Amino acid sequence: MLIIKNKALVLFTAFTILASSFAFAQTANAITVEEVVDLFVSLGIIAPDKVSAARAAIQNATPAPISSQSCVSLSRNLDIGSRDNIPNGEISKLQRFLQRTGDYTYGEFTGYFGPATERAVQKWQARNGILSSGSPEINGYGVIGPRTRSAMTCNSAVSSLSGNSVTLSIDQPQYVQGETMAVKVSGLQTPVGAKRHWVGLYKQSQADDTKYIDWKYLDNSKNAEQHPPLTDGAVTFATNSLDLGAYEVRVFKNGAFEKFLVPAPRFNVVRAPSPIYIPTPPISAIIDASLSTNKLVYEQREDIEVSFQNSQNVTDTDWIGIYHIGDPDSGKYWIDWLYLSGTRIKPTTLAPAGTATFKWVRDNTYGAFGPGRYEVRLYTQGGYQRLTTAQFTIVADSSQRGNAFLITGTSIPPISKLPITVQFETPAKSVGIGVATNKGELGKSPWGGLGFKSFVPNYSNAPYSKHSIDVSVPSGTDKLFVRAWWQVSANEAWAYKDFEITVGSAS
Repeated sequence: MLIIKNKALVLFTAFTILASSFAFAQTANAITVEEVVDLFVSLGIIAPDKVSAARAAIQNATPAPISSQSCVSLSRNLDIGSRDNIPNGEISKLQRFLQRTGDYTYGEFTGYFGPATERAVQKWQARNGILSSGSPEINGYGVIGPRTRSAMTCNSAVSSLSGNSVTLSIDQPQYVQGETMAVKVSGLQTPVGAKRHWVGLYKQSQADDTKYIDWKYLDNSKNAEQHPPLTDGAVTFATNSLDLGAYEVRVFKNGAFEKFLVPAPRFNVVRAPSPIYIPTPPISAIIDASLSTNKLVYEQREDIEVSFQNSQNVTDTDWIGIYHIGDPDSGKYWIDWLYLSGTRIKPTTLAPAGTATFKWVRDNTYGAFGPGRYEVRLYTQGGYQRLTTAQFTIVADSSQRGNAFLITGTSIPPISKLPITVQFETPAKSVGIGVATNKGELGKSPWGGLGFKSFVPNYSNAPYSKHSIDVSVPSGTDKLFVRAWWQVSANEAWAYKDFEITVGSAS
C-alpha cells in the first residue's frame, strides 16, 4: 500500500484527485461518493478510521456560486400611469429591481409608474439591447411589454444555480418583508423508498443544516403521507416573519440532512418603504365651496390653473389636490397638491377665493401629468374632508404624437355649405374633425357646435389619411374654428390640433 507521510502533500494530492473524480462523477454520472472515498483509502490518502468524515466532507462540498444578474418576475404589462394593485405590488417590485440595476435613482419606491420609472425602464432597455430610442406609443420604448418582461424574468440563465442535472432557483434576489418567495427544484434523483426530498430555508451565516428556519417537501407541504416521492417541485416561503438580512435555500435527500451538490441560491429580506400620509383632523363644519379649472382640456406641458372659492371657515391648511378620477381621497393617491397660496408653504393671510397654478414641470412624487382624465379636489384643515371637485382632461402633445394639416385653406369666400378636409399624418387608430363658430365650443361635447365626425384612417396607399366633413355656415359668420382630433389607441387620451378659417365678405 502506498503511504504518504507528508501532510501537505497528502492534502494537495487528495484535493487534486477529489476534484478530478468529482468532476467526472458530475459529467458522466459514473462514480459515487463511496467509490471516490474507497479509491482514496486504497491509495493510502485517507485512513480507514477517517472514512465517515471524508464522505461527509465530500457531500458538503459545493461548487462556487455562479454570479447572477438581478432579475424580476412580473405578471402583467406596465406603462405610464400604472400603479400597485396591492401594497408592494408589481410597480414597487419593478422599481426595486431597477434600483438594483442602477437605473432607478428616484430614492423612493412609490408604487406608481411615473416619468422617473419610465426613464429607468428606457435605460434598462437600451443597455440590454431591447430598444434604444422611440417612444412608449410608437414602439414601446419605456413600456414593460411582453419582450421586456421576458428579458427581465428570473430564469435558469440568470437566476438558477445548477449542479450536474440538479437545478435550484428562486424567483428574485430580494424580497420586501411580507412578500412570498418562490423556489423551484428540478432534476433530483428518485427518493429511496417512501422517503421525500425537501427544501430548507436558512440564514446565510448558519453552517449547521439542522438549524433551519422553515422547510417543506417538494409538493409545498409538510405531509409526507399524502403525496408520492417527487424529483421536481415548487415551494413557497412567507417572509413576513423573517428578520431583515441575508438568507439562502438548500435542498436535501430522502428526508435527511444529506444535501444535493448544488449551490444554495441567496437572497435578502429588506424593509418595506413607509407610506406618507397627510393627517386628518376632525371636521366640525360643512363649508360652501366651489372649484374650477381654466380649461377643460390641456395638452401635456401646459400649466393647470385652478380657481377656488371657500366662503367660510377658511384655514391655513386648506389644500387642493389633483387625482386620477376614481382614486381614494386618503393615502398617498394624490399626484400633486398645493395650499391655497399656490405653494407648499402655508399662507400667512387667508383668502376665501383665489387661484393656484400646478406646473407641469413639477417633479412630483408620482411624476408629471400624462395623458388621461383627472380630478382636482378641494380639502379643508389639512385632512381629507373633500369640499368640492372639478374634472379635466390632458391630451398628449400633438407635436410628439403626429400631425394634421388643413387642406381646405385658411381663407374662403362667403358660402352657405363648406366641405372641410384635413390630412392626418399620425399612427392613430381613430381620427375626428370638429367645427365651430366659437373656439370655446371645440373643447366641449360634441366637440364642435357646427358638427363633429369621426373616421378610421386608411394608410394602405400613403403615409397619410384624408377625411372631410360638410358643415353649414351660418349667415354673417366671419371665422370658423376647426379642431383635428386623433387617438393612437383606445387606452389613451385624444391629441388635437386647431385651425382657423377666415370667411370673407361678399363682393
